[in-house]
Amino acid sequence: MKYALTVKQALLFTDLSLLGCTRSHFKKVLGIDYTFPECLIRANDIFWNFDNDTEFNDTLLKNKTLDQAVTHFNTSLGKVTQNLENITKKIVSSKKMQSSNKNELFLLFKNYYGAYSLNMPFLFHYWNVESLLIGQLKEDFHAIFGEDSEGNLQQMLIPAHETYFAREKNSMQKIVDYVYKNKKLKSFILKHKIASIIRSLQDYSTLENLISQHIKDFGFTTTSLYLGNAMSKDDVVERLKSSLEDYSLVKKSEQSKLEKNATFYKRKLLKQRKSYPEIEKRLQLACELMYWKNQRLDVMFKSDFLIHPLLENIAAKMQLGFHELVYLRYGEILKWFKTGKLPKKQELAKRIKNYALYLKNGSITLLTNEKVYPRLASEKAFRAIRVSSKLIKGDIACRGKVKGNVRIVLVTEDIQYVKRGEILVTPMTRPDMILGMEKAAAFVTDHGGMLSHAAIVAREMKKPCIVGTQNATKLLKTGMFVEVDANNGIVKVLN
Repeated sequence: MKYALTVKQALLFTDLSLLGCTRSHFKKVLGIDYTFPECLIRANDIFWNFDNDTEFNDTLLKNKTLDQAVTHFNTSLGKVTQNLENITKKIVSSKKMQSSNKNELFLLFKNYYGAYSLNMPFLFHYWNVESLLIGQLKEDFHAIFGEDSEGNLQQMLIPAHETYFAREKNSMQKIVDYVYKNKKLKSFILKHKIASIIRSLQDYSTLENLISQHIKDFGFTTTSLYLGNAMSKDDVVERLKSSLEDYSLVKKSEQSKLEKNATFYKRKLLKQRKSYPEIEKRLQLACELMYWKNQRLDVMFKSDFLIHPLLENIAAKMQLGFHELVYLRYGEILKWFKTGKLPKKQELAKRIKNYALYLKNGSITLLTNEKVYPRLASEKAFRAIRVSSKLIKGDIACRGKVKGNVRIVLVTEDIQYVKRGEILVTPMTRPDMILGMEKAAAFVTDHGGMLSHAAIVAREMKKPCIVGTQNATKLLKTGMFVEVDANNGIVKVLN
């Protein structure tokens, strides 16, 4: 299976992601002698040969058992993630981001991106480790549970620690609960338009404070890779209105009953699991991997959000806009600090319109002419996928069955078009897609596995989810009426 992801990202992030996949970075963070052989990031697409990259697996597993290799991977991933979080806090607390001293800005920039780039070896190769570990766990669970092994496994895959998503969800629920208990305020929110509610917030100081605190804590979750806008009061109020429309004591009671049943079922599984300590330990490794994979991404998004004033300041000194700065390459920014020289604005305009970065054997090439973009074998294989248009299969990430109209989302900007009750079909989900995921009745992805972002969110939201179909976005169209059978991992087209 070859992976081709659709992710819109600024050139600065793309450049850093490939610079971080060179031999020196793998040596520094994982202690292995390996370099990413080939990757193409073109327009919004990312192509790399996932299945045939056995060199990484062999190198990681050298002189180690699978459990030892995953433990090492988890520990290393946790260290670089926490380091980036700590470096970001130091930079923000130093209050030097608005400095007029170019040397001070240089040191802040270099320190930040030095820590940032150490996260990059985990960006692509997390998939390798997940595939190895989940493959073994599927075998383990089949030996214990037989035919229903995959369903039982997904019940047990929960992040080892509380994620940013869970915290944000709880914070939002606190706002919803407060409004629901205040009949007058609830009626006002449901009857009026968002703009009118925003203008009247000053009359409801407790609600205004709750919303402001939510934005302060989680404003970064609607941004990604230097693109997108910070969460606004409009975003929170829109979600509040939507949640209140669905919210009722009956539904809350039903949800509580479902959660009690799920807890009982999990306890029963846990009792069976305890008889197999080796498998229990391996499952905990998967839960740790699941947590750190998503924590790394959240910390990167949050750090980029907090460091924004530094980049704004540097951009102003370059006489560029922020959006132009993030289409510079990392080396070009370092060069500017030393020489004051930058690419011409016409070149930056080309990059903003379209660009490709091609990594091959440690060398990274930037292209802005679509006519000379390379085509990889992995892309050809992905484009060639053809299966029955009536049946799409994938891995079960969260059980359930639901029918609805398809909403294809290929880039994050399109998440705003998801309507309540639609089936979200996308290459993969990310933290900045939560607003649309709350409205969707189910999720179907081309890529990802049982430890993916879509899987975590689906289990938290109790929504059916099928991941790793490889072809859902190719075979389905917006508006199609489908049945998502996440009890069996199948999507059926009904019209």
